[in-house]
Amino acid sequence: MIYNNAAEVLSTLVRAYYKNRDIESILSCVTDNIEWIGTENDDSAHGKEALRKLLETDFSAFPDSFGIKMDSPLVQKLTPDVIVITVTGRQMEVPGVTAGFTVRGTVCCVKTNNSWLIANVHTSVPNSALEKYHLEKELDVNRKKEKALLSGIPGGVAIYRLKKNGIFARDFVSDGLAKICGYDSVNDLLEILDRDAISNVVSEDVPYLRETINKSLRTKQPFSTTYHIYRKDKTSVLIRLDANLIDFDMEPDDVAVFYAVHTLVSDDVIQAKAEQDYYRTILGLTQTTYFELDASGNFYTSDSFKHYKFSDYDPAAIMDIDRAKSCFHPDDYQQVKAYVHRLSTEGDCGHVIARMTLKDASYQWTEITGHVELDSAHKIKRMTGILRNINPEWKKQKAALEAALEEAQNANKAKTNFLSRVSHDMRTPLNGILGLTALLKDNAADEKVLRDLNELEMSGEYLLNLINDTLDVNRIESGKLELHPLVCDGRTLFNNALGLAKISMKEKNIKLTVRAENIPFTLLYVDVSRIEQIIMNVLGNAVKFTPIDGCIDVSIENLSVENGVITDKVMIKDNGIGMSQEFLPHIFDAFAQENSTRTGVTQGTGLGMAIAKQLLRKMGGDIYVTSELGKGSCFTLILKLQIATDEQIAEYKNNQSNVTTDIELSGKRVLLCEDHPLNTQIATRLLETKGMLVEHADNGQAGVDMFQHSAPDYYDAILMDIRMPVMDGIETTKMIRALPRRDAKTVPIIAMTANAFAEDIQQTKEVGMDAHLSKPIQPALLFQTLGETLY
Repeated sequence: MIYNNAAEVLSTLVRAYYKNRDIESILSCVTDNIEWIGTENDDSAHGKEALRKLLETDFSAFPDSFGIKMDSPLVQKLTPDVIVITVTGRQMEVPGVTAGFTVRGTVCCVKTNNSWLIANVHTSVPNSALEKYHLEKELDVNRKKEKALLSGIPGGVAIYRLKKNGIFARDFVSDGLAKICGYDSVNDLLEILDRDAISNVVSEDVPYLRETINKSLRTKQPFSTTYHIYRKDKTSVLIRLDANLIDFDMEPDDVAVFYAVHTLVSDDVIQAKAEQDYYRTILGLTQTTYFELDASGNFYTSDSFKHYKFSDYDPAAIMDIDRAKSCFHPDDYQQVKAYVHRLSTEGDCGHVIARMTLKDASYQWTEITGHVELDSAHKIKRMTGILRNINPEWKKQKAALEAALEEAQNANKAKTNFLSRVSHDMRTPLNGILGLTALLKDNAADEKVLRDLNELEMSGEYLLNLINDTLDVNRIESGKLELHPLVCDGRTLFNNALGLAKISMKEKNIKLTVRAENIPFTLLYVDVSRIEQIIMNVLGNAVKFTPIDGCIDVSIENLSVENGVITDKVMIKDNGIGMSQEFLPHIFDAFAQENSTRTGVTQGTGLGMAIAKQLLRKMGGDIYVTSELGKGSCFTLILKLQIATDEQIAEYKNNQSNVTTDIELSGKRVLLCEDHPLNTQIATRLLETKGMLVEHADNGQAGVDMFQHSAPDYYDAILMDIRMPVMDGIETTKMIRALPRRDAKTVPIIAMTANAFAEDIQQTKEVGMDAHLSKPIQPALLFQTLGETLY
């Protein structure tokens, strides 16, 4: 059986002897060479077998157990592996027993093979003056035995008493210590030590030794240290001192009692210490802070350690980092804690960079490098660390990063401005192309001309989609893409999305199969146009690469309905040309297209799949693909659809009831601020088809003048281009809204511009415009917007 400490083995022995009368339990508590001394001569035994016979005789004579109440023991730790315990007990009241008695015992516990056992037991019953006399004599003998035992321990053993006047008085000194100090006998050494036990310590080491002892008194912890002493021949030697505090046998003028073991430090250790001191000096010259700490509490730091707030704490806080949380910047503490944990389990883990707190409460960027030595039980034996001030290089690096960030932001701003200008410049003529095409189609009677106009319109719309895709990619990359959810019917949403692709399927005679499984169609709150765009991009891609008379299967399956969110899986599978395994990882990259000579398909920008994936991820979903050359592809979409709340549904129904399906615009007067002649002509003709009256200003200043000199409520609405000469649309709107007339604040102003970026739309709202229409203008949307703002 394993006993973890001396108290445990003694407790087991007392219980087994006085209560349970259990011989086997008693024998499990003692060493093979147990020395058992009882109150009578025939109660003694040496060795386990002799003890067994003694106990069998004793227990047969007194078979009944009886109770003993033990007083608090006096414990004397002689060495880490030897403890002497003295204890007194009194008989408890037991039925049938009238004679009372007390018992006193002294046991010596030793640690053997990781278990504490009892090597010596001496008991007595002091019921009379004679017995007390014999007991005192025996105790005196035991004291002599204890001192003999102490003297036999390797090295020099001593017991010191620190007095209230600061003097270290010797209580016991072994022959071994006398030999270490170069004296022939203990008595010679005592002449020196009786004045003060540290009187032979080299004067330069006395302050350090006293500080070490005082630290042990503050922390109530044992300590180990090295210092120099003078030998009898006046030469100095380096010794190691290992000392424990003894918490009993205190005298009135004692501050503390120390049990100490002294050992000579070998030449190898002295050499190693000299090298250590040398390297410590080198580290000090490099302005690097160095520290080391062992499990016994020995702590060394270089001078610069005192600049850190850490130096205010007990060194053990380094191993228990939670105690020193305030020594680090709050944002860096967790990574330092994780680093210390890795150190304590793995030993060596590189370094960590954190802001450490200095004594003046400021922070200093510090590179922390640590190393931990672990013992066989995986406990920390020694920790060493280096703290390197990296504030200068960190500031330099930060400045470089800030410069790089500013450069990147400037480049991104330049890209945005470029795209905005290009978009505007492309949309302006495109508005003319699509606008004139729409007007010509209304008056075209010849079938061939109408067919040509349809082709022209398709080409223009393709170019418009290309512009929109490019702008979408730019918005996604810059994080400026916004979703605009509204209430919609889930079934209608999917039907409309699928219906958009049916025209192109019909042209190629592609068979479409749609299956819906367990779909909880309900009112949703989503960005309808973006959902349609996602499905159209994927479905359009399938149509593009599926041959004539091919087939496309669409399956919709509900995965879950949790916390107001529907998760659906949409699978779009075709029997088209498929993709190579080499290209498959790049399908969602912007502008990625597989070799067109193999596919035979050149139409497209390679942006559709990239936009679909980014939109899905922004909505909380995702997209995956499997494909095989010659056999087709299968795209799996995970859609996260928010269910509309009761409040959102109520607002939606209210808005629906206010929608005007037949918009009456005849007789309404519009001020058209537009500098481009063709766009002016197209907008005028479109508005006049609805019977509207149009007046034109070819720049912003002219628009302000015309409005300012008109009668109140003369204009029903203003259509405002943004980029115009003399004064742009933003400044024009500001000036109109600031005019001192009652209709200046209320007249509807609608942006009708080629500026289509999110920031452009936001800017028009901020200056007081009521709506924003992007060129090319869609007639139906134009008329609907006019109706919503006029009524």
